[in-house]
Amino acid sequence: TCPNTSVQIGSVGNAGFTYAWQPAIGLNDPALSNPTATVAATTEFRVLITETASGCVNRDTVTVTVSAPVAAAGNDRAVCNGATVTLGSPAPAGTNWTYSWEPSNAAWTNGTGPTDAQPQVQFASASPQSFIVTVTDPLSNCVAKDTVVLSNTITAGEYAGAAVTTCQGAAVQLGREAEPFAQYEWFMADGVTPATGLSSNT
Repeated sequence: TCPNTSVQIGSVGNAGFTYAWQPAIGLNDPALSNPTATVAATTEFRVLITETASGCVNRDTVTVTVSAPVAAAGNDRAVCNGATVTLGSPAPAGTNWTYSWEPSNAAWTNGTGPTDAQPQVQFASASPQSFIVTVTDPLSNCVAKDTVVLSNTITAGEYAGAAVTTCQGAAVQLGREAEPFAQYEWFMADGVTPATGLSSNT
């Protein structure tokens, strides 16, 4: 099932029996024979079934498996017109999620396409363009969506990060997570002199 989607567990009860489910969190009524479970992660529920007349007890368990895909289209970013851009992120190992990118008729390149987890597209637009990925888990039919916006106008700090005030001699992290297959080179403020004082300027 999908996260926080209600599902019924147990079965229709019999007269003369009482039911006690654990954990009670996530159940609409732990005293029902077939309560409704709403959980965000895979949860095992245990039920204690007691016959009122004899006091005899039976126990059983049921697991509500939550299977949720993750959509990660990538960071919004500026790129040069005509550049090839890698979108998305690799499909997690062991999953069989399906991917659908929009617009499906974009200029996909290098043998990739709108059903790949990490397609490549040639960007050529005078205005920002949005790419939307829909990820579906066939096991649960759960769906996740994410959007990345590409533009040809860079904003201050987009790659270098925001200005930071720190103590003399203290280390500070610059930039952000690297884009797939991108190369980086850091310079001083003049844009010409190779950066110094960094753990690496590439």
